[in-house]
Amino acid sequence: MDVKEFYKAINGNYDNALSIMMNDNLIAKMITKFMNNNSLNEIISFYEQKDYRNLFLSAHAFKGVTGNLALTPLFELSSK
Repeated sequence: MDVKEFYKAINGNYDNALSIMMNDNLIAKMITKFMNNNSLNEIISFYEQKDYRNLFLSAHAFKGVTGNLALTPLFELSSK
């Protein structure tokens, strides 16, 4: 599966991602980094600890990354 097919499969916005990242190799690299990071676990952990400041910061960063990568379904969820 290439990058464009990936975006189609997840209902993301390939054209937006391409306008920000400029090429498929960089998009693929950043998506791989995003998938291998610990951001969701951090969000859950901060929520369980009632650490609302760090929860906000982590959720805000998650929203930014999903927006920059045009991972539309995740971005929309994290925007709510």
